[in-house]
Amino acid sequence: DDAPSRRGRSALTPLASGDRLSVPNPLDPARPVSVLVPAAPAPSEQRGIVIVTSGTDPALLRAAFANVYLIRRVFRSSLPVEIFHIGEAEKFDAVSTAMFEELGGVTILDLARGLAEDGRMGFHAKTAAVLRCSFGEALLHDADAVLFQSPERFFEQPGFARAGFLLFRDYKPCL
Repeated sequence: DDAPSRRGRSALTPLASGDRLSVPNPLDPARPVSVLVPAAPAPSEQRGIVIVTSGTDPALLRAAFANVYLIRRVFRSSLPVEIFHIGEAEKFDAVSTAMFEELGGVTILDLARGLAEDGRMGFHAKTAAVLRCSFGEALLHDADAVLFQSPERFFEQPGFARAGFLLFRDYKPCL
């Protein structure tokens, strides 16, 4: 098989838990953000969906729930879903957690532990969530985006088979 590896971790320089990275700060390029590499689970062969959202923002919470509902009930997908929030300020309450768990195959995880010294992650959280997820192949899905087909179809695209990833723009804000 001469196709490139689809497991992003194997193509990257290995990072150890506790290593520090300096990542660009889009708001202030002169002040990069220091990020602590979290302990990552061992990559698996499993495919799954990664969503990063706040458990306390009502609009994002509704959008994420609607998406997981579509994935489970409309598209009948059994792909596991890992939803990441950032710290206590974005933690899902018991009712919200129960709603997601009732759909099945959903795990809610806190991404904040040790990621940024100042507690801010911004859009870097999406990259951190994909690196920290338990999946060998992950579909990073915006909480406010809407799927119009089964998520499994993304993994079947020729571009994904060739390059190991697909990129596309948001069409319009959904919220």
